[in-house]
Amino acid sequence: MYDVIHNYHLPENKAMVHAAFGKKPNIEEIRKNIGTLKHGTIEIARVRDPKLGGAQPSVAETYHHRHRNADIHMGPSFHREISNEYRGGVLIHEAAHALFNAEDKHDVGPRPNDKNLLGYVWEQDFKTLRRDHSSIMHKNADSYHMLAQVATHRFAQQEAARQHDHAATVHDLARNSHSNAADHRSALAQANPGEADFHNNAAEKHRVQANLHKAHFDRHVTNAAHHRHESSKGQVSHESIASAHEASQAAQRSSSQAQATVNHMQAAYEHHLAADAHHKAAEAHRLVHEHTGLPAAADRQGVHNDAARKHGKISQGHIKSALKHSPANPIRADDADSAHHAHKSAVEAHEDAERAHKSARNAQASHNPRHSAQASHDLLHSTQAAHTSPRSAQAAHNLPHPAQAAHNPPHSVTHLAQSAAHNPRRPAQAAHNAPHLVPHSAQSAAHNPPHPAPHPAQAARNPPHAAPAVHNPPHSAQAARNAPRPPPRRH
Repeated sequence: MYDVIHNYHLPENKAMVHAAFGKKPNIEEIRKNIGTLKHGTIEIARVRDPKLGGAQPSVAETYHHRHRNADIHMGPSFHREISNEYRGGVLIHEAAHALFNAEDKHDVGPRPNDKNLLGYVWEQDFKTLRRDHSSIMHKNADSYHMLAQVATHRFAQQEAARQHDHAATVHDLARNSHSNAADHRSALAQANPGEADFHNNAAEKHRVQANLHKAHFDRHVTNAAHHRHESSKGQVSHESIASAHEASQAAQRSSSQAQATVNHMQAAYEHHLAADAHHKAAEAHRLVHEHTGLPAAADRQGVHNDAARKHGKISQGHIKSALKHSPANPIRADDADSAHHAHKSAVEAHEDAERAHKSARNAQASHNPRHSAQASHDLLHSTQAAHTSPRSAQAAHNLPHPAQAAHNPPHSVTHLAQSAAHNPRRPAQAAHNAPHLVPHSAQSAAHNPPHPAPHPAQAARNPPHAAPAVHNPPHSAQAARNAPRPPPRRH
């Protein structure tokens, strides 16, 4: 109700408000009263008031008091003769009386026919009031009951549609799981003629299950469409609300059953992969034992073989559990718990498969010591290169690979100096280029604080100052940093 009246501009909400209050309602008063219903409190004085169980029993009544707030009394029929949905409407009706003095009878004019018009939704007067006197319907208690009923009907039907959509989705996943399993078994039958009968029988079982889930998928799709139609076009009643609630619960139970199937099929697949991973790890350790004779390798081989057999058995167990949750069988009370345990088993199988893969990689690395040593050497070399960064951490990040640096020696200070030594006609060029490649780090400045490096242009104008670098080429970047520098030229 609260969401409907606060979103009155939406066409579907406007239609519901008009059904309860007429086409010219006092929206501000209705909004205020619904806010009071949401946040207000009332006292239920007698949950079972015997005075209301006479010859004409009342479901409930509200008593107004002079010096204290009104309270509500429930009659025996409130508990025995009406549905839960109707009880909710009765409470809203009585709360409207208690909290903002809503009425059941209305005087709309001076004529006798305009006196004591009844506002109960089942009375003919209600239609007259709604059609001709919409502006006063915010004072009618049963209009709030009706708005709650209409809004609940729409919500219940939409929720039922949503639950059926979800059930259809899960059954489609289950159908797909069984279809894939059937195809896999058929492929095994073709690849292994001696076991063809066994695999073909298993494939047929999976196809039967796939067809059952397909039938349930179709049924849930149809039911979802029906409830979507009912949410906007259907006849509003307490019975329709109760029916929608029951449909939602049935769809949820069907979803749980299908989800159990999906999770068990997934767990079977994950355990199958884990068994395969352990078989590969066992083979890797067998090769290590064959070449090294290490007892530990043989032990690891045995451990992985045992694990592979264990995962194979668990995989078959999950297949059997998936068949137990077939749509052909009654819905089980433990469907949801079974789905949870199957999911947990699938996760554990996946993690164990990762450990088996890691064990296989370690065995292969130990079986190829040269490859392992080369990998360690490359890692150490790249780490050292990062620690000898000439400028900063960013420069270390941008350093070329050691192999690339070996193929590009002209980028080093040493190579430039050596090149200048072998080409004495180009000392000025070497001197001009060298300052750009000498590291400008804090460490370099600390070695020569009184003698900052000359500007490249100045070095080019004074080539003799670069002679030491030509005649004594440094053999490393460190030597280049420690080489004496010429004093700046004074003008």
